[in-house]
Amino acid sequence: MFRNLSEKSALFSSLDLQLPNVEVSSRRVEEASLVVSRSLLELELREKYGVTVFAVRRDSQIVLNPEVDRSFYADDVL
Repeated sequence: MFRNLSEKSALFSSLDLQLPNVEVSSRRVEEASLVVSRSLLELELREKYGVTVFAVRRDSQIVLNPEVDRSFYADDVL
C-alpha cells in the first residue's frame, strides 16, 4: 500500500529524542494504492491501526494536521 522513503527527514529525526515511545515514519502513496482518492475519514487509519497522520506533502506543499476529508493522491508523502 505504501512505499517506505529511503531517507529520514531532518525534521522527523529530532522527534526520536522528544517522543521516545512513538514511532515516526514517512510513506509515499503509490499510484496503485487503495489509499488513492480516499480520505482520512474513509480510511479510518487511527481507529483500525492506531496511525495518526500529522502531515501530508504534495509536491512542494506541506499540510500539517490534515482535515479528515483530505483525500490522498499518488506520490503524496504521509
